[in-house]
Amino acid sequence: MRGFEYYAARDLAEALSLLKEHGARARLLAGGTDLVLALNRRRVAPLGLIGLNKVRELDYVRAEDGKFRIGALTTFTTIAADEIIRDKLPILSEAAGSIGSWQIRNVATIGGNLCTASPAADSAAALLALDAHVLLADTCGETELPLGSFLIGPGETAFGALVLVAEALLEAQ
Repeated sequence: MRGFEYYAARDLAEALSLLKEHGARARLLAGGTDLVLALNRRRVAPLGLIGLNKVRELDYVRAEDGKFRIGALTTFTTIAADEIIRDKLPILSEAAGSIGSWQIRNVATIGGNLCTASPAADSAAALLALDAHVLLADTCGETELPLGSFLIGPGETAFGALVLVAEALLEAQ
C-alpha cells in the first residue's frame, strides 16, 4: 500500500469542502470495512483519505411523517437494534443484523455499504425491496434519487466517488 494524506473532517461542511478540494484523488473513509480491503489489495490507491468518524451529524435513525431517515454514518449494529426499524421495517433490521460479524456491524456504515456499490452489499437488497431513496450531498448541494438509480453496476454509482450519501430515505410499510 502506498502512502496517502489523511484528513479528519469535523463536520459535513468540512467533509464536503475536502471532497471538493481533493476530488477523485481522495476517498471517503467511514467504517472502512470495504475500503481497507481495497487499499490492501491495491484496487484503489488514493492520494488522500477523508475521515468521517467525527461527522456525528450523519449518525442517526429518525422517523418523521411516516418516513425513516438513516444517516450515512449509522452502523449496522444501530440499525439492527433500533426498535422502530425492527417493528416497521423488519427486512432491513434482519439484513443489518446478518451483515458480517458483530465486529463488522459495529463499524460498517450504511453510507459506505451503498457507496461502494458492491454486488455483495448486504443492505442494498433490503433497501431496494423497500424502495429506498438516497439523499446525496456533494459540493453542488443535495440530490434525492431512488436507490436503484444510484446503484448502476458493480462498484459503480451514478455519481462516482465524489458523493457522500447523507441519508437513506424509506417510507413506512
